[in-house]
Parts: sequence; C-alpha cells; structure tokens
Amino acid sequence: MTDSEKEFIQEGMNCLKEGDLERAEEIFKDFLREHPASDLADNACYQVAQIQKKNGNKEKALSWLDYILKNYPESDAAYFAKDEREELQRDMKAVVPGTPEEAIARGKLAFSQGNLAEAEKLFIDFLRTHWNSNLADNAHYNLAVIYRKLGRKQEAQKHIDILMRDFPASDSAIMARYLVDEPEKP
Repeated sequence: MTDSEKEFIQEGMNCLKEGDLERAEEIFKDFLREHPASDLADNACYQVAQIQKKNGNKEKALSWLDYILKNYPESDAAYFAKDEREELQRDMKAVVPGTPEEAIARGKLAFSQGNLAEAEKLFIDFLRTHWNSNLADNAHYNLAVIYRKLGRKQEAQKHIDILMRDFPASDSAIMARYLVDEPEKP
C-alpha cells in the first residue's frame, strides 16, 4: 500500500469523525474505483457498509458486508463484517412483507442456500415489480453474479452493462467492476 492510499483512507476517516457521512462515503467509493487491488480496499468497503447502516440502508449495508466476506475472507474487515452481518440479519427479520427490502432479502436467502434458479426468479420478479426501487441496482448485481456462476456470460454482462449505464455511481456498480476482472469459478 502506498502513502497516497493511506492518505486517501485517512481523509475518509476524518470526514467520518466530523460527521460528514456523505463525503466520507464518496471518498471511500472513489478509493475503491481508483485502487481496487489495494490492501486497504476491504477497509474502504467496511466503512461504506457502516455508513449505509448509519443511514438506515440495512440492505445495502448487508450487501457490502457480504461482499467483504466473499472477496476478502481473511482480512481484518471480514472478521468484523461477520458479526455485523449477523446483527443486521437479526434486525432485518422484521422486514415488512411485500416491500422491496423483503423481496431482495428473499432472493439473497435463496442464493445463499445455493438455490440459484429460485434466486434468479426472485430477482427477475423484483425487477418487474420494483423496477423503480432504490434497490434495483442490487437486483441487477445479484443477477450478474448468478449468471456468472452459471457460466451464462452474456446474461451476466447484460446486467453489468445495465449497472454501468443506469446506476454508475451505485454501490452495485462499484462491486460489479470486480466481477469483470474476477476469474470465473467452476
């Protein structure tokens, strides 16, 4: 890690301390765009998750925590993310049925249980029903992950392209950039 990377992260942490969550989130996301392979990328992801949680965006916070656990499983951030994830999941048990948050949570649950066909169906249904939700980017990202896992490259790329075109500043677009470079898994 370079001194400039450390300074970048420190600037975000200073904004957090000052209570400027919006600016801190912007800094951490910029860091991830500019330094995706940094040793500090897991910390930047963790801070974005914390900001999302503080702002009441539990589903987006959970997405970032899941992302850390998948992509940085041996990191210090993963150690904390695991506990945070469990706490958020307990809190989210009270999600109101029929809401976009509940629909995304059901799709993620099916995915985590290895039921990719059901997860795919749930995320597609989500986009039909809640296409204008602030979680639509999350559904596109999850579909890209599912299709990539299934070896359906064109469908995965379609959802990555939608993210980059329609949601370029979203959390999911940042995460999707890593999908593009990530080696395929059997």
